[in-house]
Amino acid sequence: MKEAVASVMRKLAPFLVLGWVVLAAFPVYYIVVTSLKTQADYLKPPPWAFPEKWTLENYRAVLESGFLRYFSNSVWVATTVAIASVALSLLVAYGVVRSSSRVFRGGFYLFILGFAIPAQATVISLYTLARSVGLYDTLWAIILPLVGFAMPVTVIVFSNFLREIPPALFEAMAIEGAGHLTILRHLVLPLSLRAVLSMGLFNFIGAWNALLFPLILTQSPEVRVLPMAVWAFTGEFTINVPAVMAAVTLSALPLIVAYVFARREILNALRGGLV
Repeated sequence: MKEAVASVMRKLAPFLVLGWVVLAAFPVYYIVVTSLKTQADYLKPPPWAFPEKWTLENYRAVLESGFLRYFSNSVWVATTVAIASVALSLLVAYGVVRSSSRVFRGGFYLFILGFAIPAQATVISLYTLARSVGLYDTLWAIILPLVGFAMPVTVIVFSNFLREIPPALFEAMAIEGAGHLTILRHLVLPLSLRAVLSMGLFNFIGAWNALLFPLILTQSPEVRVLPMAVWAFTGEFTINVPAVMAAVTLSALPLIVAYVFARREILNALRGGLV
């Protein structure tokens, strides 16, 4: 019986894989095809059909609506979040792994507790705080909360990597008179380079896609980021769907490239391990 079921599954496997690929690729196909339609063409059924007249007008409209400014803002926010979260998390993870102090160990549990706090539960407090310290409607109002929410998972990943470094290596460098910064620079960073790069990219992607904090903590067009670029094509009663899809396509291109080249490294980092 088991052999018969296994034989059937082997025969069905190619069709199941093909079906999964079609389901996964259809949203991408729909977005790209819609972005190449006119508004009138989009309203003609069926919505997934090829356009009668191909056009790049939607991409021109997106680029002329301030897209490059939104793009540069997103690059600045995502890069800063990636660098800051990785640097701070590496320091925290080093203290958790190498220190016997209860302060560091208690702090580690606080980072774990951060998983239980949804970002939506903090928006009122963050809005009030940003207003009181003068950061509201600035890019720093987006960057600082994103760094905070990126650190729990980053600290845990780095801690797993650092625990796999043989303690004898730390002891040997300490005997040679190396301080903590020297150990971090010449031992921890080289051996954890895969985790550093992977989590940096992971946090970059998270910051690139962030919508909640930019929506709540900013309002000026000068500090808008890409997830909010679609607002430029939303009216009171109508929405230019093809233009929105063009903006989504342009916004997703950097992430698609990053995913293609770094998917395996990100998964390895999340699993942990030096190899």
